[in-house]
Amino acid sequence: MPLLDANAIALLHTLLTTNSLSRLSTLCASLQAPVEHILSIVAAHPFVFARLRATDTPGDDRIAVVLDLTNCTFYARPPNGCTKDIACPYLHLCPSVVLPNRRCQRPHDCPLSHSLDTEHNRRVIIERGLENLPQKTLIMLILASADPSKTFAVCHHKPKPCREANCDDLHLCYFYMCSPHLCKYGDCKAGHSLMTQRNIDYLERRGLAHIEPIDVIALFRIVDENKKRSHFYRYQLEQQQQHQQQQQQQQQQPQPMMIMTLMMDEHGQHQQQPMIMF
Repeated sequence: MPLLDANAIALLHTLLTTNSLSRLSTLCASLQAPVEHILSIVAAHPFVFARLRATDTPGDDRIAVVLDLTNCTFYARPPNGCTKDIACPYLHLCPSVVLPNRRCQRPHDCPLSHSLDTEHNRRVIIERGLENLPQKTLIMLILASADPSKTFAVCHHKPKPCREANCDDLHLCYFYMCSPHLCKYGDCKAGHSLMTQRNIDYLERRGLAHIEPIDVIALFRIVDENKKRSHFYRYQLEQQQQHQQQQQQQQQQPQPMMIMTLMMDEHGQHQQQPMIMF
């Protein structure tokens, strides 16, 4: 992903001070910039921002952050932690760094990383084009990515409906979100409507109640596609690394040598015969 310029960084920082979502008019006032300027930034960075059309106040659309910088949930999990190595597209940080009110149990000798400057974490940051992001904004993005109130995710209790009363995600069929034609269930238990009471409450809570429904679904789809894109990039990187290792191993293997030996043919004449030696 291309590096963010100064204008995009300023817009991202402003959005992260809210719930990763803000009115266009509010952003214009905060950044002291005209509407056209804000929209040009959004259009130039489709993997970072999304424009959501408003239904309550025409022209006062919302701008949302669709980029995340998520911590690996397996990294701190015993006994072996994350085993994907270079294939893992997520940060490797101690949970105490990203989770609120979470203290590290071993502050002086923690085996988990507390730094963004490790080789793995720097690679993840660079892949997303965020290496020029100020440290403060980078930390804000990491904290927002770990906060359900600042991210946009569809509940993954599929195909059965979610029974968790405190679930903070949108409850919509994942396949329907990807494309209305992907769901093959005639009576899908996960639901295809934003107008259930649970989803209405969610949209109100997230400031999405007065947004065009098609834009709401598109928002969640873009966030999901960004995560898939990170996984695919890491998969390609892993395949490339394995290919390079195989080539190195082949180069290190001893090469066969051709030696000519004298052999006696059936007529008693000497002939040179090749013999392969390792």
